[in-house]
Amino acid sequence: MRKNAFMMIAIALVAASLAACGGNPHRKTLTPGNIHPDGSFDGVFHSEAYGRMEFTVNGDKAAGLYEGERHYGKIDGTINGDIMLFKWYQWNEDLSGKVRQSSGRGYFRYEVIDEGTVQQSRLTHFLKGEWGYGDDNAGNPWEAVRHSNAKKMLQSRDSAQEDDAGATAFDRLSGGGGSSSSSSGSSSGSSSSPSSTPTPSTSDEIRSLF
Repeated sequence: MRKNAFMMIAIALVAASLAACGGNPHRKTLTPGNIHPDGSFDGVFHSEAYGRMEFTVNGDKAAGLYEGERHYGKIDGTINGDIMLFKWYQWNEDLSGKVRQSSGRGYFRYEVIDEGTVQQSRLTHFLKGEWGYGDDNAGNPWEAVRHSNAKKMLQSRDSAQEDDAGATAFDRLSGGGGSSSSSSGSSSGSSSSPSSTPTPSTSDEIRSLF
């Protein structure tokens, strides 16, 4: 009798835990905080997984482009304090030159840490978040470090190439300069990346795509 009662309590606790989490570990509800006084989502960032990332902020809206060796993408975000919730759209180019599209959701939290010494402060601004496929916004890490003195230089890709992939061309965010697949300087990023292939089951499988 005691054993059955214990089992019923255990099952109830598991059910309550799943309900609290929404029953889906790949969808997160975030509580925004105050962004650092010197922080801004507007600017240039670098991710080990994505390469160069650029955001242009207008009010609470953020428009972003990112580009790596064989992928490039677009981000449409909404900012609330230190949180950006976004949709991402990515185009992957295989070795034959064929381009395919994938999309999903994600979030970034703007964080600042002091990597200096007692005598000399050295603040590092970075984005720490996750992404998922479809309506999922979590499950795969996405991090990037801000480059405070870097200038925006990514531009929209050729619209014909994206139309062939069934995608909508990027909105141009900034003029001048050519596209770039990397950024100099220190970096800290995730080891996974969105892909146009069927959803991998682990971050290691996602990482192997690049």
